Amino acid sequence: MAEQKLPKISIGFVVRRCVLELGRHPTAREFSDWANTAGEGGMAIFGRTINRQEAEVILRHQGRPVTARSARPHEVVAQDELPPDLQPSADVRAKVVDFAAVRAAMRR
Repeated sequence: MAEQKLPKISIGFVVRRCVLELGRHPTAREFSDWANTAGEGGMAIFGRTINRQEAEVILRHQGRPVTARSARPHEVVAQDELPPDLQPSADVRAKVVDFAAVRAAMRR
């Protein structure tokens, strides 16, 4: 039996969780501090600590897909919880996407 791959999410969804806690967009320092303690039991959410330079790269590339052990397609945030600039556009559907299927569909 083939092993099921872990789902991927856009790194922007991780950043959005930080925005929801802070109530505004974080600086690189704030994001690294949050990411290093926001996981289960105060652990680093990326599996290791990140520094300010890594946080800067993450904040610049929020569309990048990353593996996420805890991603679930039914994960939702209420509309009123998001600041106006983070409101999803009308074409947004699932937050967890099978990028291989999307790429295959785009090739057709």
